[in-house]
Amino acid sequence: MAWWFPFLHPSALEIHRMGQEVICALREGERLPDQIPGVMAEGGIRGIYSATVRAAEEADLSDMVLWVKPPRDASNLLDLSEGDWRRAFEALEEGLEALRCALPYLLGEGSPKLVLLLPRPQGLISSAIRGALSALASSFEAEARDLGLSVICREEDQPLG
Repeated sequence: MAWWFPFLHPSALEIHRMGQEVICALREGERLPDQIPGVMAEGGIRGIYSATVRAAEEADLSDMVLWVKPPRDASNLLDLSEGDWRRAFEALEEGLEALRCALPYLLGEGSPKLVLLLPRPQGLISSAIRGALSALASSFEAEARDLGLSVICREEDQPLG
C-alpha cells in the first residue's frame, strides 16, 4: 500500500520515515531523495497520466497527496506574468488529471485517503489554487464518501503524520 504524490512534497519523505511506502512523479530536472521511488512524468497531462498508471503498476496505491506549488506569486493581477499564471494552472490541471487517473487504483480495500495540501494564500495565484482545491474537496465530498474515500484538506506545511 503506497502513497501517490503526483508532485514531490517534503511530506513524502516524512511518510517514508514513518515506515510507509511512497511513490512520486518525477519531472525533468527534479531529484528525489534516494529512499523514495519515482516514475518519470514527461510532458504535462499525458505525462502525468502515464506516470500514474506506472506508479499503480509498481505499487499498490492506497492514498494520494495532491499539492500544487504556485510559482513566484505576485499580489496584484496586473503584476502577474502570463508565464507564471499559465504554469500554475497547467500544474493544477495536471494534478487534477493525476487524481482522475489514480482514483480507480485507490478504491477497493482499506480506507483510502486523498489529502489536498492547500498553499498559503500569499498572492493571487496561491489564493486561486487554494480556492480551487478547497472547492474540489467540497464538491467531491459526497461522491468520495460514496466511494469510501476520505478527502482531507491540510495546510501545505502541516505535518501529515
